[in-house]
Amino acid sequence: MLYAKCLGILIKGDTLRLALVQQEFKQVRLLDLLALENFRSTAPQELKSAIARFLLKNQAQKARSVLLIPRQEVILRQLELPAGAASNLPRVVEYQLAGFLPSETQEISFAYHVSKPKTGSSTLELSIYLVPKGQLEEPLRWCDLLDLQVFRVIPTSVALANFFQNQLPRLKSANALIGYRAAGGCEWISLRQGAVLHSHFQTMAEEEDFPAVLQCEGERIRSRLGLAEETPLNLYLAGTLDQSEAPANRHFRLHTLVQPADFRLVLGTAPIESRRLAEALPALAGALCGLQRRNPVHVDLLPAERQKKHAQWILLPTYALAAANLLLLGMLALRGPIQQSWFASRLDREVSRLEPEVRKMKKIEEQKKDCERRVALMIKARKTNERVLEAINELSTILPKEAWVMDFTLRNGAIEIYGISDSAASLPQIIVNSPRFRGAEFVAPIARDSNGKEVYRIRMQLE
Repeated sequence: MLYAKCLGILIKGDTLRLALVQQEFKQVRLLDLLALENFRSTAPQELKSAIARFLLKNQAQKARSVLLIPRQEVILRQLELPAGAASNLPRVVEYQLAGFLPSETQEISFAYHVSKPKTGSSTLELSIYLVPKGQLEEPLRWCDLLDLQVFRVIPTSVALANFFQNQLPRLKSANALIGYRAAGGCEWISLRQGAVLHSHFQTMAEEEDFPAVLQCEGERIRSRLGLAEETPLNLYLAGTLDQSEAPANRHFRLHTLVQPADFRLVLGTAPIESRRLAEALPALAGALCGLQRRNPVHVDLLPAERQKKHAQWILLPTYALAAANLLLLGMLALRGPIQQSWFASRLDREVSRLEPEVRKMKKIEEQKKDCERRVALMIKARKTNERVLEAINELSTILPKEAWVMDFTLRNGAIEIYGISDSAASLPQIIVNSPRFRGAEFVAPIARDSNGKEVYRIRMQLE
């Protein structure tokens, strides 16, 4: 079975978090988590050694990496465009970016995503994610310094949205509000029929009333979605949560995701605490985005100059090899029927040629078997008669004169005699004393006939 591994990287403040996941046949396994506190003040060689040990322990030295950018460092612009703009989206995005930038000289890295239009809708919802390249330089420089090869850069809000929709399929077509609470605030992602409606990071103080914040955010999203009064909004909360903070309101249907089982994850051999999992959830979500071939929201903010691009002619040998393989497979597929037809015709000719001889041989074999059967029957009859005569002769010699044998049976080496005698009780011992018999015993109790004679039935074995 083939396995794929991916590493999620999150740099937030002075902490570097890594989450390693593995895609197996029908499940996703969380292998391990690593948190490096105060990594900026740690020697790079010491950091490299710690990461190398972490990857070696999980046999993931060649795992590809996904870098997570905190939502508060990413600019999000959402537009509603006519459906006809889908044929020329790159030009539309380029035109819109010119109005977003504070100056023409500022370099940015951007990506966009188009949500699936509603049935019968004449508009498209375009989300543009952009981040100044200056903000990407430091995390990418740290990844290069630590020998972590980044192949994709994703905002945390996109990673969390993809994570929740992939792990909880019912969210792919539902209205919901997703909240991830961590130190310093809470990240909100709202979904409208599975598409990302909006996302933002809300700064919160430690002493701030989280239920009140949640109530306010939920009512705002309900209003934006246009939900009826009796329709509850699904709230999915993850992160460092306190169950007592959950609001009790008929307008919301609350789902808290704390344990690994809530996220439909399979743990590796190393035990992982719920709090560690909650703190590393964005990195874990990014790693899972790297494993999935198709994500509900596909965004990559990695600068174009760092993305691996290949000239089209490089793929020509691949196409040629694929064509040669297809031709070879076609020939192999035809080879079987052609060979079978040739072998069948040759076999028919050989059968026709040998058929008279085969009939003669079969006739001779039948005659031979008949002769062997007759000879065996004659030999068996002779042997059987000899043994019967020997047994009868021996009995006539050893039995007393007043003992009569009226019936004699020999079957499979066992002899059974039936007769009358003046003293039947002594007959078994007389028979056993003979070297030709053994194990003589009465088969039935001794009885008397009308003349007062004792009737016996004795069975013995013929030596």
